[in-house]
Amino acid sequence: MPSLSLTIADKRRAKTQAIKQGMMQELLTGRTRLIIDRDNTNNRKSAPILRG
Repeated sequence: MPSLSLTIADKRRAKTQAIKQGMMQELLTGRTRLIIDRDNTNNRKSAPILRG
């Protein structure tokens, strides 16, 4: 019998993978566009902006 913590971790991993797959699908279909701030390219701490 798998431990409870492994079951929870497996469910969380599956959920994260499903979210990632959905986001990639939206980017590939053009439904969501990734806007890159060209003025702030040297600052690695800033994340790209997703707009849909």
